Amino acid sequence: SVTAVAPVPKPPPAGPQTHVHGLPRMPQDPAYCANGPGKDRPLLTAHAKAALADDFIQAYFAPWRGGAKPVAKRDAAAPFRAFAASPGYAADNLPNPPDFAAQLEANAGLPSYPNLNRPAVTVEAAALRALPTMAPSYLDPSRPGEGYPFDYLQYANVPQNTPLTARHASRDGQWIFVEMAMGQGWLPSSAVAFVDEAFMSAFQTGSYAAFIREGVDLALADANGRLRGGLGSVFPVESQGAIGPSGASGLTALAAVRQGDRARLAHCAVGADQAALIPLEATPANIAAAARQLIGQTYGWGGLDGKRDCSLMVRDLFTPFGVWLPRNSSAQAKAAPSTSLAGLTPEQKEQAILRDGVPFLTLITLPGHIGLYIGTFEGRPVMLHDIWGVRTRDATGSEGRRVIGATVITTLTPGRELPDYDRDRNIIGRVDGMTFLGR
Repeated sequence: SVTAVAPVPKPPPAGPQTHVHGLPRMPQDPAYCANGPGKDRPLLTAHAKAALADDFIQAYFAPWRGGAKPVAKRDAAAPFRAFAASPGYAADNLPNPPDFAAQLEANAGLPSYPNLNRPAVTVEAAALRALPTMAPSYLDPSRPGEGYPFDYLQYANVPQNTPLTARHASRDGQWIFVEMAMGQGWLPSSAVAFVDEAFMSAFQTGSYAAFIREGVDLALADANGRLRGGLGSVFPVESQGAIGPSGASGLTALAAVRQGDRARLAHCAVGADQAALIPLEATPANIAAAARQLIGQTYGWGGLDGKRDCSLMVRDLFTPFGVWLPRNSSAQAKAAPSTSLAGLTPEQKEQAILRDGVPFLTLITLPGHIGLYIGTFEGRPVMLHDIWGVRTRDATGSEGRRVIGATVITTLTPGRELPDYDRDRNIIGRVDGMTFLGR
């Protein structure tokens, strides 16, 4: 996966959290659910595939095409108000100082907001932050499900080559407030370069690809630097065919690199096994192959330390297939036609998913979490999801977590074999809907 700048050191473990060391008997390979006779059958109609891909590209380049009004100053200032009222805890598990947000706001220079309003692009992967700092703000680490990695200043991990609008620079020049298709926030200025009309025109080749492998790190042919990314990272394609001295099949990619405070284009050879043109055919086999790259990866709230949380995992998984999804789980639940499962018993919910869900194309939604329905195991629906842990409750009624902290395949009742499994606040009890991508 791509790496965020200046990852915050992990604090010591805290709170009533213990680890789930294994997921009993559950095959941790998405291909298990994609090996039927329809594994290579497209899940999207040709019309839906084309329409979704067009929507994807429109959203991706919206910061350069839309002419949207800047985020209002009061909205840009809102996170400073929120964290002034609740500064949270630092990496050492001690409270942040009361003036934590005030110091950051002084450097932000909001009285002159917006002082840029320039199109720009990321020249490296970077952490999108609520405030201009890499210092964290956790809630009380002694509470279950809080502390590292739940840094509430972390919004997302933004890949290299992401179009954006730079609205405002901090007083020290180290941070830029940006808007992009996935949201708004502060990026380190080292990751941002300004672009002009010529760059934007050349960058929008009309043909785009996404990595289908994790940890891709490629040398540029005509510039110092690298093209780095993982599943969900997008780049323009200049040409396709033979690449490199060997003549192997692949793509010639464009990458944004820094030249002063501006971006210029560089070229890079990308192997056919590393990336696919958008949209890749959305078959169970292809989605399972992409998902296999993510199995077992460590959970990272908001993309912290270049990792993924539940909604980033889903978003990145569907990027090669040209399906644009918003950044957070609640917005993803509303991004396509859906049906409510609220008020049903656990058994009724599972039966509805088995009856109406389309494996590898149906999202299972619940407050604060989301996953992908991929099929069945022993007659029960299973989901692919990036989950922090299983809620537990001991004999005294105290809440805790059995930590999974990874992308896994589970039933909708993970951990039910545990003696302290919380039978009142488990996943199946909180599932409230299905969202049908491609409809």
